[in-house]
Amino acid sequence: MGIVQSATAQKANEAETHPALLALITWAESHKNGKTTSDREIFLPNDLKALKEEMGNPKANVKGKLSQAVLEDQAKLSFKSDAKVAGTGVIFMKETPVFPMALKNKRWLYDPKGAEKLMAKNNISGAKRDMASLISSLQQYRNLAGHYPSEKQGLRALLTNPTTPPRPRKWVKMMETAKSLNDPWGNPYQYKLLKDGSVITSLGPDGKASDDDVSSK
Repeated sequence: MGIVQSATAQKANEAETHPALLALITWAESHKNGKTTSDREIFLPNDLKALKEEMGNPKANVKGKLSQAVLEDQAKLSFKSDAKVAGTGVIFMKETPVFPMALKNKRWLYDPKGAEKLMAKNNISGAKRDMASLISSLQQYRNLAGHYPSEKQGLRALLTNPTTPPRPRKWVKMMETAKSLNDPWGNPYQYKLLKDGSVITSLGPDGKASDDDVSSK
């Protein structure tokens, strides 16, 4: 692989650790010791730039934070291959997918395309959790108010007491901030009132009604 293994990495290798894990652990240790070389690097310059943008901090010490996290929880790292794309997979930290990896020129490197897929998957999961919480809050609203909010009142009725009909007979604040009413892509959740309940919809990454929408139905 062209990667010089540290004592910890060698020990991991003896335990038949996946090469992608070895590459990550070796990189983290060499970065901590200030001995990172090109054959140990797993991030390309554009990868780091994208990660800093994702963190919203162009001056963020991405390598420092990631290497520290890896070394602190390396015993809880695991690798799962992607059955659909050979030479790719994701490193999990505990049970959370964290590092998408890809085999390039016989070396395991951070995979930005895998990161995009992982983020999309995480956003969809997050939207479904949000919608389940919103549906639960709407049911509590109905129990207190005697009815669901109208579509015109919308989900903001969970945040501020409606001043237009139908007024709730009793109202309790269900959400702390307006951001709670937005999906992981930053767009407002859509609320539709049905005879037998309510439906929440996320318009997905494009913010428009399309095939990538996520619904609570």
